[in-house]
Amino acid sequence: MVVFSQQQPDEHNTAARSIAEVTRAALLQGLRIVHIPIDFEEAPAEDALWFMPHVDDVGIFIGYIPHGEYYEQLDTAAKAKGVRLLNTPEQSRLVTEFDRYYPIIESFTIPSSIVRKEEDIATAAKLGFPLFVKGLVKSRKEDGIKACFADNLGELTALCKVCFAREYTARNVAVVRKAVKFKHTQKSAKGFPIGREYRVILLNEEILGLGYYWDVDDPLAELLKEEEMAVISLARKVARAVNVPLLCVDIGQLENGQWIVVEIGDPQFSGMTHVNRLAFWSKLSSLV
Repeated sequence: MVVFSQQQPDEHNTAARSIAEVTRAALLQGLRIVHIPIDFEEAPAEDALWFMPHVDDVGIFIGYIPHGEYYEQLDTAAKAKGVRLLNTPEQSRLVTEFDRYYPIIESFTIPSSIVRKEEDIATAAKLGFPLFVKGLVKSRKEDGIKACFADNLGELTALCKVCFAREYTARNVAVVRKAVKFKHTQKSAKGFPIGREYRVILLNEEILGLGYYWDVDDPLAELLKEEEMAVISLARKVARAVNVPLLCVDIGQLENGQWIVVEIGDPQFSGMTHVNRLAFWSKLSSLV
């Protein structure tokens, strides 16, 4: 297996450190690491891989959320070297952008509304306040409660406009979700509840890893055996419905004890937090 890594010398933030840790774990497992730039502005992807020999193998990308056509360019360059990425560009985009995957997982997750323009905001408000607002791919949890939750139409409009302006794709879409209460015992420094949430990573419904979502010490982090089975069962149902090879499913527990899907994503650019990285690479290598 070939690991295309965006690991940088300066591990200056949480995402960079995560990429470095996952890459080092792959190296310890003896996998082929190919370092690639964070963009192809100075040279096309084909030039970035000029030194790589032709191999018949599968590949995985470990890096930041791709902007623009980066992943498509990497996929094309990898194919020219005989490497097939585990997720095609279409599959990766499906599980990355909320409005693409929400219709598939709607029955497993929180009621939500897609806001593409200001005229859609009133419709989204019918979900009932308070409402949680995020972009197509990322939320603003790190900025605290006020950056994510709206208690009235004015606040909802303001938060949607922020998403219109900052979303990473050119589509500038906001996602409005019914606010739900997750089990929690603590909050972030900016007041965001640290809900009981887990990340499950799968390849074709096979579990590659399962770990607590938040990078904190939390008395709620440990799962009882029956709880772990419930989380895995739900993750596999979602994987079956989405039908994309490599997938991560974030699952949280509500205050009433119900397990619910928070969102899904592509593990190639999703942090692994408490997922065992060495075990992840060992299991993945045995399956591809």
